[in-house]
Amino acid sequence: MSGFQNPHVQTLDRVERILDHGQKLCQYDNTKARKIKFLEDVPDLEAFLSTLEEELDNSMKKYFLDSNRYYVQRSDFERILTPEKVLQVVNKLPCYKSETRDERRKLAGEICFGSKSKPPCIKVFGALLMSDQIQDIEIHRADGLCDHCLPLIFSEEGFRLSCDRHNKGHTRFNEKRPKIRKRFNEVARALVAPYIKWEDGKHFHYVIRDGSCLPIYDHKKIDKNDEGVQAVLDATNGAANGGYGGFSEVYRVKISKCHYNHSDTKGRHHRGYFALKKLTPRYTERESFNLELSTLIYSADQEGNKDHLIKLLATFEEHNSAQGQDRPTYYLLFDWAEGDLARYWKANERFVGDPKHCVWMSDQFCGLAEGLQIIHNDRKENLKFLPANVSDPNVYGRHGDIKPGNILYFETGKSEAPEQSLVLADFGLGRLQTKYSRSKQDPRSLARTETYRSPEFDLPPPKGFVSPASDIFSLGCVFLEYISWYILGTKAVLEEFTNMRMAHDIYGFDVDIFFNVTTEPNGEQDAELKPSVKEWIQKLKKHRFCNDYINQMLDVIQDHMLDPNPETRWRSMKLVRELQAIKIACQRVPSFYTKNSNSSKSSHANTARDDPRNKEKPGSLTAYYQSKRGYRG
Repeated sequence: MSGFQNPHVQTLDRVERILDHGQKLCQYDNTKARKIKFLEDVPDLEAFLSTLEEELDNSMKKYFLDSNRYYVQRSDFERILTPEKVLQVVNKLPCYKSETRDERRKLAGEICFGSKSKPPCIKVFGALLMSDQIQDIEIHRADGLCDHCLPLIFSEEGFRLSCDRHNKGHTRFNEKRPKIRKRFNEVARALVAPYIKWEDGKHFHYVIRDGSCLPIYDHKKIDKNDEGVQAVLDATNGAANGGYGGFSEVYRVKISKCHYNHSDTKGRHHRGYFALKKLTPRYTERESFNLELSTLIYSADQEGNKDHLIKLLATFEEHNSAQGQDRPTYYLLFDWAEGDLARYWKANERFVGDPKHCVWMSDQFCGLAEGLQIIHNDRKENLKFLPANVSDPNVYGRHGDIKPGNILYFETGKSEAPEQSLVLADFGLGRLQTKYSRSKQDPRSLARTETYRSPEFDLPPPKGFVSPASDIFSLGCVFLEYISWYILGTKAVLEEFTNMRMAHDIYGFDVDIFFNVTTEPNGEQDAELKPSVKEWIQKLKKHRFCNDYINQMLDVIQDHMLDPNPETRWRSMKLVRELQAIKIACQRVPSFYTKNSNSSKSSHANTARDDPRNKEKPGSLTAYYQSKRGYRG
């Protein structure tokens, strides 16, 4: 993220740092006390403990980022160390010899499930078992050591262990020899692989201690040379980032199901994949990470339809001083997408010319515009939807890098018939701005993607100031390419239309941007939509696949989104209003997307549109269709 220009924005207030790897969250979600059954006594405690230790050892899984680190899945741990087996051990431990049978069952229950006053300590129990210290379980329980204390923090000097929960060292443990403490700490870290939770209105940031592992059992690093998977070469920085942001590595991963709870399952990949973004060394300063996190959370906090905005599920801060790293590595977890928009076009050629696809297209266009409206915070004049923790009521955002590579397509639901959706991703060039500054940014100081840049980037002040309106122009370019794909197919978009726009820009380079910069007789510079773009739009309108829906969208794109003048270009609020009306027309009146645009009905509607009184009124064509069905909004 490039950063905030408004110091009053405090979006990190709702970020909760998780220091116990989510043990407390896991307990609340999954631990239900039950009555423990008595099993027959074990004849040989040492042999029984050895068997349990061997089973836990055999269940260790290698960490995908470091083959020298291991973890035990929560499901495997619970399968091996059941409450009944804990009771069998408790029954044989000398420290509980004086307790009655029922008291020992109660103690086993407290170890496994906790009590009203004490958290569980089953992971402590397992770590003591694997470090040959199980006989001291009651000493450590009395000292307050529990699962919420794990993982413990160690200092190199004397290898003393301390606890974030109590903000102190556990005295009885630090009386042990350093070798014992080290072994316990290694095992405990393997047993407390993070439990990852997503909760609406909160963001959980996990601090991963030295030697700990993320519970990932399947992974693939996404490389720019991979074919058929989500790997998009970012034109601005050369990183294979898959739409999740530059200056990073992206992994396609699977997380053990017992280690996460995302209550909103709408965006989950139908084969269980997630995207793990690892920030590269040049991008691992805490300030840079906080800026990226703040922008994503800011958008998530706004009111509105967020189904078409990338959703950040969790973040991680991994410390690894053993490898000589003096600063943490940061990770961001997202849902996994099948690819970007260009990949979608190539994979779905069957929809080219299919009028039924227009209904889905209208829904996606509207959703993307609504997502952009959230980023822009382009609401009613009083901006009543701003969250309370934003102290400046005039904060606006800008995406800054809208292009097909930053629009991802997701497949969710059942694998045999997954639902598809388009999502706006990578706010990596985005800004948050005050109402005053949103139109006062010098484009020469800003990064942008060349093809989809707006005229403001090439014009001097005052016409050249970049604002949220620049995003509308870029989105119009993408919408026009999408419609071009729908009518003519992928090759026409990636080759024919691109070549048709190719021309020298003001810097003397051959570029495929959508506008020209012109010079007036008085020497003043202005911008115009390229004649080749207008010609292309007319070509699309004359095609047999051009129905009334497509015709209306092309008018919106040419007249209001690709308007070279940012002052008269539609704001996202007006665009959303129009696209909502168009979507409703598609959903309610099949003839809107099935009839050719040269039909008499279309001519009637276009006459209404061409009336000067309707020029700035959204929904003129769609209003015609809605009136035919008695729709009154």
